[in-house]
Amino acid sequence: QTCKSILACHGVGDEGLAPGNNRLKSRALPNHRLVKVFGIDNAFTTTNELYLKHFKNSATQKFSKLGQDQWKKLAKAADVLVRRGIEKDTWEDDKTTRQSEIELTPFVQLISLKIALFVLFEIDPMRLEDRNVLDVA
Repeated sequence: QTCKSILACHGVGDEGLAPGNNRLKSRALPNHRLVKVFGIDNAFTTTNELYLKHFKNSATQKFSKLGQDQWKKLAKAADVLVRRGIEKDTWEDDKTTRQSEIELTPFVQLISLKIALFVLFEIDPMRLEDRNVLDVA
């Protein structure tokens, strides 16, 4: 319960997030480069609460409209992406198979963004280059 409270910033007020800023500004500030470089304008880059509400509603509607076949396709894509990501970090050397460490945060960001692009914009996640997606994630 304490962790959830900390993550939700309960009890700290706006001043606990960043001096003089609210939650939207605190989230948008580190992402401002995405707006400048790529022209990305979304729930993670905006300080406009109305736009955020519209963006969240639109995303929720798209996910809620997925049919059973689409959910199966999404699950299969996620499974393939995770397996492919793990296999990339496995190699053979001197007849021994070793596995390198996987940095969890960028790996999860990569899979999450690819799946989100798949659902929201129908972009085939298998065709996206990992390094390009990680630059944005």
